[in-house]
Formats: sequence, C-alpha cells, structure tokens
Amino acid sequence: MPPQIVSVFRMPRHLVVLVALAAALALPQAAAGSITTWQTCSVGPAGDTALCTSGGFPQELTSADGDLWVTTARGEIIRVSAAAATRGAMTFFPIPGPSGTTFAGGITRAPDGRLWFAQDREARAGQLSTAGAFTFTALTADPARKVKGARDITVGPDGALWLTRFSGATITRVTTAGVVTDFALPGTDLFVALQDIVSGPDRRLWFIRSGQRSIGSITTTGTTAFYKLPDGLAYATGIESGPDNAIWFTAVTTAAPRRGIVGRLSPGGDFRLFDLGPFTPRAIHSDGSQLWLGSDILGPSGHGLLRMTTAGAVTRFEPMLFDPAISSITTGPDSAIWFTDLAGAQVGRIDGKASPTTGAPTPVSIEPGSLAVTDSGASVVLDAEADADLDVRTGLPSAAATASALKVRGAKRVVVPVTRTVGKTSTRITKGQKLRVPIRLSAATRRAIRRGARVQVAIRATDSSKRKTVVQATMRVR
Repeated sequence: MPPQIVSVFRMPRHLVVLVALAAALALPQAAAGSITTWQTCSVGPAGDTALCTSGGFPQELTSADGDLWVTTARGEIIRVSAAAATRGAMTFFPIPGPSGTTFAGGITRAPDGRLWFAQDREARAGQLSTAGAFTFTALTADPARKVKGARDITVGPDGALWLTRFSGATITRVTTAGVVTDFALPGTDLFVALQDIVSGPDRRLWFIRSGQRSIGSITTTGTTAFYKLPDGLAYATGIESGPDNAIWFTAVTTAAPRRGIVGRLSPGGDFRLFDLGPFTPRAIHSDGSQLWLGSDILGPSGHGLLRMTTAGAVTRFEPMLFDPAISSITTGPDSAIWFTDLAGAQVGRIDGKASPTTGAPTPVSIEPGSLAVTDSGASVVLDAEADADLDVRTGLPSAAATASALKVRGAKRVVVPVTRTVGKTSTRITKGQKLRVPIRLSAATRRAIRRGARVQVAIRATDSSKRKTVVQATMRVR
C-alpha cells in the first residue's frame, strides 16, 4: 500500500541547505503544526556548537518591525526575517564593547520603537534601532550589593523598562529618556541572580527570585511582595502573564528523579501545579489563549515544545529528534510561534496552517509516497539540488512515562506524549540525485508501521559551509 504523508516540516528555499516538500504536495487541513528551524551559526564536527564564533547560543527573542530579534551569548543581535519570501534570512549586528562582555539576555521592544536588551556582564542597558544603530544607558553599579549587569527586561505598565539585575537583589526601572531608578529588594541573597521578569495583568511586575525559592512582585512605585514556592519545588525557571489573568511559571522538583512542573499563581497568592513528568520545561509563553512551553537544557529527557491549555490539556511538538533546549518562545508578526534553541544554535518557527512550498524546487525534498516498509526496516526517498551530508532519524509515538513515587502537594498529573527514536542512519546525497535511504528497524517497529502507526522522519542536512537545517515529516502506511 502506498504511504500517506500526514504532516510536513519544511525549510524555505533561500538558505544554503534547505529541506522541504515537493511543490505539488498539499497539506490536509487537520495536519499537525509544521516546524522549520534555521541554524544561527556554522557548526563543527558532530554539530558541536561550542565552535561557533558567531550566532552561537541564541538566548531570547522578541517581535518588532515585522521580524524577529534574537540575543546571543556571542555578543550579537540577530534579525530574522518573518516575511514569507525571505523567511529565516538573518542579519547580524555585533554589540559594541570589549570581547567577553557583550553577552546579551532579555530583549523587548520599547514604546520608543527601539529594541532594549539586558547584559549581565555590563552595567548598562542596550538599545538597538531597527535600522541597526546601537546606544547604551548606564545602570547603577553598587559594589556593596554586588550589583552589576542585568538578566532580563520587560516593558512595565508605566511605559518604562524594568530589569532584573544579575546580582545584588535589585530591580531597576529605566525610562526611555534614560532616567534610572533602583529598588533594592529585602533579604540577604545578594549573590543570586534574579531571573525572568514580566508585566502582569494587575499593573505589577512579576519576577523569579531563585535565592529565596520565591516569585516576587513589585509595583511601579516600588512596593514588593513575595510568594514562596510550594514544598517539593527546587526552583522556578520561566515566568509569564497567562491568558487567565494569572501568573504562570515553569519549575522542577527537588528530589531525584526531578520532574517538570508548570505552576499557576493567582493574584491572591494561591498556587496550582501541573506535573509534566520527565518533560522539564524552561521557556514559557502565552499566545493570548494557550501556553507554550519549551524544554530545559538540564532535562535528561522530554525535550521538545508543548502547547498547554490553562486546564492542563497538552499537545506535544517535536522541533527535531535532536534534544533541543528551548530558551525563549514568542508570537511572531506572522502570528506563528517562534522559538530559540540554545543547545542546537537554532531559531525555529511552528505554524499549523502553513501552506506547501511553491515555485522553484528546494535542494532536498521528501517525496510524497516515499515511505516503504522493507524486510529489515523502512526506507524513504530523497532528492536534492545541492550536495549535503544527511543525518536521518526515525521515531514512533511512545507511551508517557509512568508517574514517579515522588509527590508534589497539589500537583495535577499531566500526560505528555513522547516520541522515541527507533532508527538512525547517515548518508551523503549529491546534487540531482534521487536516493532511497534505508533505515534499519526492529521487527516490532515494522509491525507497528504496517498496522498504521505514524513514523516520524527527521532529516538534518549539512552543506559544505557546515550550516545545518532540519526538516521533519510524519508519515504512515495506509
């Protein structure tokens, strides 16, 4: 029986190495969201992003001027095109300053139209115009409290910029005219960095204070309040103002094996917890109706991207089968969800309503009807208009991990579907070649595919410049 492609993950044609569907393929309306990723740097052997000299370790991203803007640990701001014709094209803006001090963290668009960003190694807040011009506003450096740089930044309800300082237990307010006001927080944990900060629905700023295992709030006049995390939680990682007028955050449990938690904090101070099992979340984002969660680099398993309702219903997306560490998520100017992958040095986009690629063929394609079950496994047909090395992996849906004996008071167990890798191979494809790539699978896996199980095929293509891109397709035999 011929196979049927039920959803496709594709790359646009303007990149050096691209992977996409053939133009004739149409996506069914019920297809799962399609995911595209673009490498932000050329990488070394075996995908070693530690060798990145530019574009490495993308941190946070925001939407402005019709595109996405990404901070990196390599001292750059990257503008990523969101326009359909040039989607994924990148422009790099090196941050002025001494080498090693230009690490950039949080980024947001301010009311003055500029991108404001935080730097944890410099006592300054950076500004970048959409035309590419940098300016800087000096922040207070208090040696007695160990205050220096900043970790995260957001626009407050008063139109000013609010920053969590890297150490010193200080929140800083900066107007777009450059007026700086510091608010020293009570307590003695001066050496522990404050984490993310977000503007809440009640005209308060909400932030994570790791040293006291708490979530804090501050009014625009400097009045603070703190809410201790429930027993059983080690620390919180990300924070967001949810679609239900509550504060949502990601966390992990204290005891091993650690499990991922999504928490809800009501304006009145009540906590509600959702237990995600082995999925360890870091990034969190609200698209206005649902929450999006990205995996933490520290998670031993359960990497990927989750969409979650405020009631706890979860849908899982696999950006790739290569254990991404998703550091930031936002809604783009095209209404799609965009994210950064810290471990893989990538920017990604997910859109459940994406249309198929049209026009000129792209360098590497997965053909419709290309999946076949063989005596030793499966095979997939590829063709190319560029020379590339391919890493091909296959995965099948797997039952979620069973609940651990460790209990967290008030946590509701959420089942997170997972995908397990069942086969992988490497090969090379040359320009103009049509290649059937065999993938060795176990007898049990072959039987599952013949019974109609959906198999996920992930292909990472690497060209001579070492820039890598990924395409995925979910296929099944009828």
